[in-house]
Amino acid sequence: MKITHFKLLFSLTTFFLVSQLFSQNIVSSFNSNFTSGCSPLVVDFNNTSTNSNQYKWDFGNGSSSILENPSTTFTLPGLYTVTLISLNASGSDTLVSTNYIEVFDLPSSDFSFSSNTDYCSSTNEISFTNSTVGALSYIWDFGDGNTSTQSNPIHNYANDGSYTVKLVSYNSNNCANQKTVGPINIKPIPEIIGSVDFNFNCDSSYTFNFNANASNVSISNLLFEYGDGTSENSINSSASHSYNSYGTFNPKVIAISVDGCIDSSIIEEIHLPSPLNYSLINNESNGCSPLVVDFQLIPNSIVDSIYWNFGDTTIVSSHFNINHTYNADGSFNPLLTIYDTSGCVTQYASNITIEVDPLPTASFQIANNVGCPPLLVQFNSNTAINNTINWDFGDTTFSNQSNPSHTYVYNNVNSPKLQVTSPNGCQSLFSLPDVNVGMVLNDFSVDKSTGCAPMDVTFT
Repeated sequence: MKITHFKLLFSLTTFFLVSQLFSQNIVSSFNSNFTSGCSPLVVDFNNTSTNSNQYKWDFGNGSSSILENPSTTFTLPGLYTVTLISLNASGSDTLVSTNYIEVFDLPSSDFSFSSNTDYCSSTNEISFTNSTVGALSYIWDFGDGNTSTQSNPIHNYANDGSYTVKLVSYNSNNCANQKTVGPINIKPIPEIIGSVDFNFNCDSSYTFNFNANASNVSISNLLFEYGDGTSENSINSSASHSYNSYGTFNPKVIAISVDGCIDSSIIEEIHLPSPLNYSLINNESNGCSPLVVDFQLIPNSIVDSIYWNFGDTTIVSSHFNINHTYNADGSFNPLLTIYDTSGCVTQYASNITIEVDPLPTASFQIANNVGCPPLLVQFNSNTAINNTINWDFGDTTFSNQSNPSHTYVYNNVNSPKLQVTSPNGCQSLFSLPDVNVGMVLNDFSVDKSTGCAPMDVTFT
C-alpha cells in the first residue's frame, strides 16, 4: 500500500514540474521585412516565437491572422501596433509591439495643361500646371521620349501625333504617386512647297505665275507674299503677279491647314534688272562724204554684243566701239540693238543725227589741148553759183576763174585738174584730158625696156 501511494505522488510531482517548465518557455517574438514604408505597404511577418504551435495576430489595421507567418497590407497612413499571442496546450504568451509599423502618406498628384500658341507640330508650346499636394519633387514623362523635373514645365512637341503625359510626384519620405493625362493631339504643320515659273525677266510688266502645294495636309488658305510689299490670299494653289518695277524680290507663300497650323516656304529669288541708261558718243556729226564717224556706247561693262543700224541700210554686229563710213549724203539716225550679259535685249534709238553733205558737181570742157608752144588753151566749167572753182593747169600755174584761158609755153604733157568746193567745204576733184604742148611722142611702144648694155630696142 505504501509503495503504490509513493508512485502516485511521484507521477503527480513530475507532471506538475514538466507542465510548469513548458508554461514558462513559451516566448512570443517576430520580425518583419518592413517596419515603415509608403502606402499601400505590404508587410511580411516572420514568427520567431518558441515553444508554441498556435498563434493569434492582430495587426492594428482591422486585420488579423492565425497563420504562423502571415502578410497584411496597410493602406492608410499612420502608426500600427502589432500583437502576437503564441499558444500551446499548456499556456500562451502575448507580445504587444506598440507603433511597430509606420505607414507614410502619398502625395496627391494632379495637373492640367494648355497651349501658349497652338497644337501644331514645331510651333506648339504646351504649359503644364502642377496642382499636386504634398510633394517635393517631380518627374514628368511627356510621351515623346522627353522628361522634365521642373514643377511647371513648358514643352514643345516636334512631331505630330497623340501623346499621353505622366506625372510622378515624390514627398519627403520618397513616396510616389502618379497622374496620367491624355492624349494631347498635336497636328502636323503643312509641308508646303512654293515655286514660280521664271525667276528672271527683263520686262518689269511680265506676269509671274506662282504655285504652292502641301503634300501632307489639306490647305484652307494660301497667302502669297511677293516681296514688294504686296500679298494675295488664294484658296487655290496658284496666283499671278506683275511687279511693274525693277529690282530683286524675295517672295514666299504661307499655308494654313484645315487644323489651323501654319508654315511658310521661301520661293526662289526673282530678278528684274534695271535697264541701263545708255548714251552714244560720236566724234563727228556732220561732214562731207565719205564721212568716217567713230561711235562708242557707254556704259558698256555688261554689253555682250550690239547690232548697229547706222541708218544708211548698213547693219553690222560688233562691240561697243566701232567706226562707220557714210558714203552717201543725207541725214542718218543710228539705231542699236544691245544684248547684255544678263540676257536682256535693249532697243536704243540715239538722239544723234549724222548729216552728210553732198559733194559738189561740175561739168567742164577743154579746147585746143594739142599744139606747139606757145599753146593757148581754153577751159570752161559749169557748176552751182555758190561753189568755188580752182583750176590746176598742170604746169604749176592756177586760176579760180570759171572759164579761164591759159598759154602753155614749154614742151610738155600737162595734166590739168578742176577742184570744186561747196559752201560746206566739200570738194570734188576732176581730172581733165592731158594738154600736149610741142613734139611729144606719147603714142609709141617698145619691144623691151630693160636689159644689159649694149641693148637693141625697137620702137613702134
